[in-house]
Amino acid sequence: MTFYSRFIYKLIDLKRKYISFYQNIFYYFHPHIDIGKNVEFGRNVNLACIWGGKILIKDNTKIRDGVKIWTYGNNIEIGSNCTINPYCIIYGQGGTKIGDNVLIAGHCMIVSQ
Repeated sequence: MTFYSRFIYKLIDLKRKYISFYQNIFYYFHPHIDIGKNVEFGRNVNLACIWGGKILIKDNTKIRDGVKIWTYGNNIEIGSNCTINPYCIIYGQGGTKIGDNVLIAGHCMIVSQ
């Protein structure tokens, strides 16, 4: 591997880290999304307050890659020390509350009515 190819790979890796950090920091400034301390986000996490509602994520929670959390007019609360594994979908039409120390498997869909 030449010097230039190593340099390009390092730039691409640095860009991925910067974009990931920038996308995660965006959620901290949304007025209807409250994020606790030490919350970790994976890539392509989508938090959306659609038709109102709020999202509350408590401390030490891990949200992995590709998770979608959409309110659809009601509140979603995720407790502390939870792990939501990749590609889960959580809708909050009827109000969704996930307790503390909960592990949710990948590719699950939670819809409350």
